[in-house]
Amino acid sequence: PSLWACKASHSNCPSGATTLSFTNSKNIRIRSLLSLNSQMFHIVINGCENVNVQGVRIIAAGNSPNTDGIHVQLSKNVNIIKYLIKTRDDCISISPGTKNLWVEQVTCGPGHGISIRSLAKDLKEEGVQNITVKKTIFLGTQNGLRIMSWARPSTGFVQGVRLFELDWTGPETGRGIGLEKDIEPVDLRTDIDRLNQEKD
Repeated sequence: PSLWACKASHSNCPSGATTLSFTNSKNIRIRSLLSLNSQMFHIVINGCENVNVQGVRIIAAGNSPNTDGIHVQLSKNVNIIKYLIKTRDDCISISPGTKNLWVEQVTCGPGHGISIRSLAKDLKEEGVQNITVKKTIFLGTQNGLRIMSWARPSTGFVQGVRLFELDWTGPETGRGIGLEKDIEPVDLRTDIDRLNQEKD
């Protein structure tokens, strides 16, 4: 909490620590983990393959910036199931190079929702492909799913996003699906198959 107060005052602060990080690893299983008040991201999955996250709870205080629940990048075949997150940042953040991500039975909120982000950060970058979000509840989030891009040319793209049986509740809930910044540089080959339950 003292780190977050430092950041709020725009002082010269340390970046903070991530609770759990995996890089260039395969066949990872994370079960029944509680991550409380991480200084930065709670769980980072970077350059990994065949990852199963189940029964995880992530909680951070309301004034906690950059405390994303699970951050996935440059990874494939990642399953996130039966997951609860309460922070003021992204429940799940997804960056370029993510392929075949399955999210199911997640309770997300408050916070920013699920974000596909950092697109077009580099001129040549991998896309985000085959993202499925199913049976997920958003409680007082700013968005359900948002796609965020830098306003500059890039080979990056988003393709194959599928949403099933989603529920938005709570007075702070904003957009169900949002596109932020100038998305023209990115090839948004986005396939929204079904959105069964969206609540204003």
